[in-house]
Amino acid sequence: MGFINMVETQTGELLAVLYLSETASFTRAAARLGLTASALSKAIDRLEKRLGCRLFARSTRRVVATAEGERFIAHARRIVDELANAEADLRFGRNIPQGTLRITVGTAFGNQQLLPALPRFMARYPQLRLALSVSDHLVDIAADGFDLGLRLGPLGPVDNLVARPIASLPRKVCAAPAYLRQYGSPQHPEQLAQHQCLVVADVEQADQWPFMVDGELRRVDVSARLSVDSAESLLSLALAGAGIIRQSAFLLEPALQDGRLVEILQPWRVDDSMPLTALYPPGRQHQAKLTAMLDFLHESFGQPD
Repeated sequence: MGFINMVETQTGELLAVLYLSETASFTRAAARLGLTASALSKAIDRLEKRLGCRLFARSTRRVVATAEGERFIAHARRIVDELANAEADLRFGRNIPQGTLRITVGTAFGNQQLLPALPRFMARYPQLRLALSVSDHLVDIAADGFDLGLRLGPLGPVDNLVARPIASLPRKVCAAPAYLRQYGSPQHPEQLAQHQCLVVADVEQADQWPFMVDGELRRVDVSARLSVDSAESLLSLALAGAGIIRQSAFLLEPALQDGRLVEILQPWRVDDSMPLTALYPPGRQHQAKLTAMLDFLHESFGQPD
């Protein structure tokens, strides 16, 4: 199909925008399309005129997407991926994981657990592509175009999403030897009120730690002068001797094994596990690519349904 005919289709326009955003050059984008820079420029001009806004700011040296352009590019990329997935699904069958699987995951579980496991998954499914967002910023999974979100901890509202439990990950209470030498080790959960405790910000009941006291479950209010919105940052603070933390064992284990952290208050420990939950838009549970990842997560981190 010639360029003029191609860009008169919405799919052709989307590809033109994506190539231009990736190359930041009309010349290079046009070369990828097998067309002229002038023809590509005219096509983008027509699209911008129809949309009523500028998608790209042009200079003699490069082309940069505007704020409106970034929004359009995000939609365009999602649509083009879905079209490719639909074609692959029909061409090769529904039972072969393929296409692009978009995943959002928090930094602690993502960096420490998921990313090291992914080479095995990729080797198992060579026709599947992964696009990951590893961030502690909560996104709208469906609206932002993700196929799967992994959430560690209690869930807030999950309207219009399917929630599937993956695992329960135990937590421990720890501190660095330097902190314990300076401030002493608490000998009872109630003594935590006299210590520097570190908590994750904006998490419900983050400053109420559960312990088994006199045969009863009791939530102890801790003295949390310092909070941070990243579990990995919280670990760094604890390793620096800033205070006592209560975190998932998978995050603490390397430091516990080499002595950089010490577990405390073990006689009062309770089953204080953090749920790991997979969230995805309804209707996608039969997609081979999503099923493959959910099965892999259960195999690697969880227990069977």
